[in-house]
Amino acid sequence: MQNLTYDYVIIGAGPVGLYAANKIRKTKKTYVVLEKEKKCGGQPTFLYPEKIVTNFPTAKKILGDKIAKKIIGSNKLNIVYKTTVESIKKNKNNQYKIICNKKTFTAANVIICFGLGKFQHISLDLFNKNPKVTYEVKKIKQFKNKNVIILGGGDSANDYAKQIKDVAASTTLIYHNEKLKNENKKIDGIKYFLGWNVFGTPYDGSLEIEDNVVKTHLVLPYDYIIVQYGYKIINTPSFNKKIKILNNKIVVNKKQETSMKNIYACGDCCHYDKKTYTIKDGFDEVDKILKI
Repeated sequence: MQNLTYDYVIIGAGPVGLYAANKIRKTKKTYVVLEKEKKCGGQPTFLYPEKIVTNFPTAKKILGDKIAKKIIGSNKLNIVYKTTVESIKKNKNNQYKIICNKKTFTAANVIICFGLGKFQHISLDLFNKNPKVTYEVKKIKQFKNKNVIILGGGDSANDYAKQIKDVAASTTLIYHNEKLKNENKKIDGIKYFLGWNVFGTPYDGSLEIEDNVVKTHLVLPYDYIIVQYGYKIINTPSFNKKIKILNNKIVVNKKQETSMKNIYACGDCCHYDKKTYTIKDGFDEVDKILKI
């Protein structure tokens, strides 16, 4: 295997990994970004390319698939694609060997930014193999002049509802609690059923819902259902047994350092007390590591 040596190896080419790479690029330090997919961008690119992101640090509103380009700009970053990290081992020189499927890299420092790791959307068995039910939105235009039902009350459900209402024939949001999550507010153009649960699908293209209190039932027609109940993490790779993981998150200290010296983690993959999970938080965590 080829062995390449750098000051920093960054694992993951999502927004946080790209930000770290771009920051190191401006110095005399050497780096490489290892990305398992064939292109960069992470969750915004692959999961919600046409969703309007409002918590991006340098833009009030930006589409998910534009975030990577916004970070990189006209710069060329050193990214190796289709590369899966298998393990990290310390060598005799107190550096780290990052062993991958294709090559082995060596670095004094490792920054882990792989996002959520391996996860799956929380689904409903009721909708198994239903082509009209989706958990990811790749193209908003597919809902043009359609009756769309969105299940969920969090940020993603509300964000999609706001966008889709402008193209859909009707947009309905159903949530089992009587209040939307995270201080989201009702907006005009969306029909809400708060405090209602999914009950069944009596016939094709229909959804039966039940009021939590009085147990009233309604049957709603739909062309598409978008399920936004969140996700569950299946596996968080640590790459080394000495890296501490708690509840599928890599534990870090105030310097973003893991339980192994000079191995850091930032973004959605890590945890510390009172951590919040936004792109800006990930950028701030990179700043703590690099202090450039």
